[in-house]
Amino acid sequence: DEAGAIFLRLRKANRAHGTRVFSLAPYTSRGLRKMGGRLLPTVPGTEATALDAVAENGEVALDTGGIVLVGERLATVPGALSAAVRLAQTTGARLAWVPRRAGDRGALEAGCLPNLFPGGRPVSDASARVDLGAAWGAEKLPDAEGLDADGILDALVEGDLEALVVGGVDPADVAQLHGPGSKKLRKALRNAFVVALEVRASEFTELADVVFPVAPTTDKAGSFVNWEGRVRPFGKVLERPSSLPDVRWLAGIAEGRLQPNDALPAE
Repeated sequence: DEAGAIFLRLRKANRAHGTRVFSLAPYTSRGLRKMGGRLLPTVPGTEATALDAVAENGEVALDTGGIVLVGERLATVPGALSAAVRLAQTTGARLAWVPRRAGDRGALEAGCLPNLFPGGRPVSDASARVDLGAAWGAEKLPDAEGLDADGILDALVEGDLEALVVGGVDPADVAQLHGPGSKKLRKALRNAFVVALEVRASEFTELADVVFPVAPTTDKAGSFVNWEGRVRPFGKVLERPSSLPDVRWLAGIAEGRLQPNDALPAE
């Protein structure tokens, strides 16, 4: 229901080819009804058990032509993603993860998770460390996982981290980890020297020590990776010499080439 393009594809497949659609959910949504889908009633939190039961349910036949689509909230249910993998392996169906926002798939492939290298390969993979080290000219890469969002906040609160670079993070998503208007988030940001790369004012810019105004998508060329892994490039629409993309700011920070007047002091 949150992915309009997928909804339209499934509705068309159902109407034109009789494709069967099943949904594990507590109730029938409008979208499921419009695409002729069938509800498999599932109590929230029991999705893992329900997925294991699907493989044994003769009425829900999956084969090599089937596709198991899972959303990002399934990761909040212990064992559910593993159950989805087992279902795909048992039935021969394909498995696809559908994130809610543009760029999530690209972020995974860029190595933004604490247990991934760029390319989406795990940090525990020795061959991945060798290949990436050769590409970067680095002799040794870490084999231990980094910190996730919870870990970063804890380290800031406890004083283990003294500086933080924030870019493209929605404060509402972080606050959901500890409740809306989280006091922990504000305390963590106050404990560190915060550099924010943002296109608009946010809770991070309010508490940041330095704010670098980065170029929005209209002022730069780039690409998104959609949920299918397809690269979708886009071109620059507006020409603004003073509007710098994120990578230029990050390169300047790394090389120490930024001047004090390049940034906007946080108020």
